[in-house]
Amino acid sequence: MGNESVGEGDGRAAAPGWWYTAAPGAEVVGAGQVLLAGIVQVVHTQSQDDYGAGYGGAFGALLFLCCCLPVAPFGLGVLHALLLTKPVALLSRATRCRIRLPRAVVVPGWLLVLSALAALAPAVLLDVPYVQCWAVIAASGVLPLLASVWFHRRRMAESARWKWGASVTGGLTALILAVAVLGPQSGWLAPYEAPELGSSGYVGTWKGDGATVVLHPDGRAEVTRLAYEAEHFDLARCTGTGTWRFRERQEYRREGVELDVKACDSADGLSVAGTRSHPELFTLLGDPDAGDVRRLRKG
Repeated sequence: MGNESVGEGDGRAAAPGWWYTAAPGAEVVGAGQVLLAGIVQVVHTQSQDDYGAGYGGAFGALLFLCCCLPVAPFGLGVLHALLLTKPVALLSRATRCRIRLPRAVVVPGWLLVLSALAALAPAVLLDVPYVQCWAVIAASGVLPLLASVWFHRRRMAESARWKWGASVTGGLTALILAVAVLGPQSGWLAPYEAPELGSSGYVGTWKGDGATVVLHPDGRAEVTRLAYEAEHFDLARCTGTGTWRFRERQEYRREGVELDVKACDSADGLSVAGTRSHPELFTLLGDPDAGDVRRLRKG
């Protein structure tokens, strides 16, 4: 990272104003990353399958963004700097005071160590793969640390850093939104379209959500613990045998299958999702605008 450290650049212990000298401006870039990641996620979601769940969830997300947009990126950027990038800078500086090692070794080393510790919480609480959490957290610290060196070399004041961050983030936001608007019209960011498998494509065993549905070529169906909406909107599961038939695509309904199983009298049909190479069947339970999606995958 050149001749400057990720901090003051002189290898001395942190001064009283450690927040301003350790990885200066890391919180600015961190806030920009949070905002851009949120916008990209919203844009990406629009091109994915919504499983016919309507717009209830989208309205909720929009309301959340409108309420939190002015504060959330700033707060999360500061939190990211407090828990990751600034400790990396301080520990790197302290390490280099005692051991003569290149900055290009010390800084990435501490980033990996602290990211490994930070990844424990989401991996345990959210049941997300640990290595994936580790990689994402470590990657999120790279740009803020590099930017802090750039800020330090130019001795940029804190207010100037935030103005710079706002300008860059605003420009990238405009670019992403332009892609979101123009992409579907140009055809290279097309919205999701459910596959069409044809009657024979549904024959086989479908599993998921603790349920199994076996569709035989002769029209017989075997259902085990299939979730469905019983009377008074109660959720229940059913097991039994019956028949199935192919349902062709309709104007406002996807292709899928209709089940006739006595034990599942009030169960709705199953609609297709996923892709042609990795198809899914799903049913939507509860509120049609933000319902509970239960998926089955062919296997």
